[in-house]
Amino acid sequence: MAAHINPSVKIPSRQKKAEPLPTAHLIETIDALVDVLDAEPALLAKRALEDHKDLLHRKQQLMLDYNADLKALAQTPATFAALPDKARTQLTEANSKLSGAVQRNQMALKVALTATERLVQSIIKTVRDEAQPKQSYANLQHQGGVAYKASIKPVAFNHTV
Repeated sequence: MAAHINPSVKIPSRQKKAEPLPTAHLIETIDALVDVLDAEPALLAKRALEDHKDLLHRKQQLMLDYNADLKALAQTPATFAALPDKARTQLTEANSKLSGAVQRNQMALKVALTATERLVQSIIKTVRDEAQPKQSYANLQHQGGVAYKASIKPVAFNHTV
């Protein structure tokens, strides 16, 4: 049985909505990655290890998304060539922001690593110094009365010229 269609009822048009540009997700991912990279040094400075663990997980996920988006864009060079100038400009600006964030993050991580290495070396030196016996006259007498090590040779100077 055929349904009666009322001609006075307007049917919404089925025009396609504008498809998001293939770079839209990439730019969103870059913006999120920049935020994460800029937040990381502050967490390291505060030694907020639990928060840093969550941030690292987020950073790794964003890097996977970023790489997947780049790979997809690289596999379709025609799509990249067909991008409007505005989208290319947005992508260029996003990449520039990402580059700056990566450099800032890299410098902060390098400073934190250097400080940690110096601290560890200082602790190692302190432990070594404490583990070695103190060199004193009393200790030398207990070692058999040797006033100097066998590897040290006496030195004589002739003061007349």
